[in-house]
Amino acid sequence: MPVELLRRMLANPESGEVLGGVENDCLVGIVGLGRQEQQDAGTLYGLYVTPTERGKGQGRALVRALVGRAM
Repeated sequence: MPVELLRRMLANPESGEVLGGVENDCLVGIVGLGRQEQQDAGTLYGLYVTPTERGKGQGRALVRALVGRAM
């Protein structure tokens, strides 16, 4: 799947957020947040980083970006 198509698909969250980490036009990680009804709470419901990118800070960057968007 082309990265641009994936970006468009992930750009319209309804009940949460999904962010992807991209390196050299390849998806290397993904994280999701489920929002709760009161909108001041949420649950991180998934985090995945490809084996070749683990230990390089990709997961940390994804979680920080997700938290920043949730605030």
